[in-house]
Parts: sequence; C-alpha cells; structure tokens
Amino acid sequence: MDLQIAEKVFMVAASSKGLGYGIAQELAQNGATVCIASRTKSEVEAAAQKLRTETNATVHASVFDASDAKSIENWVNEVAQAFER
Repeated sequence: MDLQIAEKVFMVAASSKGLGYGIAQELAQNGATVCIASRTKSEVEAAAQKLRTETNATVHASVFDASDAKSIENWVNEVAQAFER
C-alpha cells in the first residue's frame, strides 16, 4: 500500500522503543523522513541508527522531555529549522 508520504517529515515522540519506534519504523519504510525523540540520548541515537540501517531513510534524532513544554518547543523548532518547514 502506498501511503503517499515520501518526502514528508514526521515527528514521533517517545520513539526509541516500543510503539513509538514501531510508528517511526513504518513511516520510514514508506519513504518518510522521520524525526524521533526520547529522553535518553544513547537510546534515541541507537534507535535512529537502527532505523537508518533497516530502512535507508533519513532519520533525525533528538533528546527531549515530553513533560516539559519548553523542551517540546525546542524540539519542534529544531526540526523545523533542520528541514526548513
């Protein structure tokens, strides 16, 4: 099934493992650029590398805290600047 998401950028929070990782993986497998984020730098970087290897997609990894509004704002701004969106 073609989801028609190639060349689109998606942000997936809490995505170093579990459901968030699965969502990021599905998006990447369908040609999307995926920006993943989690609280733990080593975990989110490992997840990003695994996604890149599995899917050959562009994957951007960030560290953020979903309970902190400023951290969320910084993540959104980082992604917007990185992908000029």
